[in-house]
Amino acid sequence: MERETFSSDVMLDFLKEIKGKYQTGGIWISKRLGRRWSFYIGFEPELTSPPCFLEIDNDFALFCEDDTLLRKDWELIRTKLREMLYESRT
Repeated sequence: MERETFSSDVMLDFLKEIKGKYQTGGIWISKRLGRRWSFYIGFEPELTSPPCFLEIDNDFALFCEDDTLLRKDWELIRTKLREMLYESRT
């Protein structure tokens, strides 16, 4: 059974916080659709360089322009993103 997902203003605020704190440039989450990735939520890239890829789970990944500072706290950030992606709407 698939888990229900949704995006929220809280998640956008969290991505904005990550973008500022870790200086990632553009940052967004994409959902895997077969062999391709589809934009799910976030802020479009500011530069034209290839994005960095950080897997959240089998269905979602975080993309950003620069993950140098982000990698040190990635496990904590990934846990919080998973909770936000799959939290109940009730």
